[in-house]
Amino acid sequence: IDLDPDFEPAHVELADVAAYTGLHEIAITHYLRAVELDPSDTLAEDHLATTLLRVNRVSEALPYLLPTARRAPNDANINYLAGAALMHENRLAEAVPYLRRSLELDSAQPRARAFLAQAEGYQP
Repeated sequence: IDLDPDFEPAHVELADVAAYTGLHEIAITHYLRAVELDPSDTLAEDHLATTLLRVNRVSEALPYLLPTARRAPNDANINYLAGAALMHENRLAEAVPYLRRSLELDSAQPRARAFLAQAEGYQP
């Protein structure tokens, strides 16, 4: 990063190490920079959203998580995280398609199944 502050992969690597060691704010800073440098980097966006979720910054995670889920429709985990985050924000109807897709891709997810049952059982 000292040699080239705009080298996106270095920001992702540094952020991954920071997140792994529990330095979430440092990780978020570097993931944000990576996404700024390369908005098409789905993995960086996914890791940014996941790290934001870890520190309970759900509303900040959603603008990264939802586009990532749309760009990676065959990723069960990203779809689950999108659905779970929407559930946390009480956006139950919006959560349903993500949770359904997650279960279509990986039916062995008890939390996704529980969230889906909760969302589908909700009557406004």
